[in-house]
Amino acid sequence: MSEELDLRYEGHEHHCHDICEHMKKYLGETVTVFTESGGESGQGFTGVLALVTPRFIRLIVTIGTPPDDPFWYRGYDSREEFGEHHRRERCCPPHRRFCGLGSIVDIPCRKIVAFVHNAV
Repeated sequence: MSEELDLRYEGHEHHCHDICEHMKKYLGETVTVFTESGGESGQGFTGVLALVTPRFIRLIVTIGTPPDDPFWYRGYDSREEFGEHHRRERCCPPHRRFCGLGSIVDIPCRKIVAFVHNAV
């Protein structure tokens, strides 16, 4: 392999810089990052690598739903209901898995212990 990545432990800050610099090559790709933690977070975080700085990385782990189709929603069928304050509330359309804004995770570079990406 022509690519060399020096991960010798010569100081935590040096290690953080090396791993984060290496990760920049995979911006926009789906990756998995394992951190110094236990519980649910010990299973790693998988998402699209959106940002790499010298101090932290940002993964998009859930993409938000797209805007509603203005022609699909007419406001006169069962998708519109009135809430307790007599305001109109639109329900999540049945063909969507969820109606959300999406989610991201910011991981400090100093807490990263493993980085998994595609070989090609």
